Amino acid sequence: MLTRTKNDWEKAEIAQFTYGIRSELSMQRRAEQLRQRKKRREKNRARFVQKIFFKFPKEFHCEERSGTLHGGKEEVGGYLQETHFDPLRDKSLGLCLKEVKVV
Repeated sequence: MLTRTKNDWEKAEIAQFTYGIRSELSMQRRAEQLRQRKKRREKNRARFVQKIFFKFPKEFHCEERSGTLHGGKEEVGGYLQETHFDPLRDKSLGLCLKEVKVV
């Protein structure tokens, strides 16, 4: 009877030991995969910046620019004044009847 309980105890110890080793291996495998993924992303990022980045705008504007601008300075100035200038800028807003609490 003693040998049988001893064998069960040894089996339990071996199972616990192998579980510990397996969990450690899985953590190391995950860490290695993360390192490889990080390395791959850095490599792809560098490749994008070196090669593709400067070709990227050209792909958007594949047509050659041709022609001339038809608008003059007066037209551009008028458009900017119309869109960005407020004619009521210098006008006073008047008194505000609502009380303002200053903290």
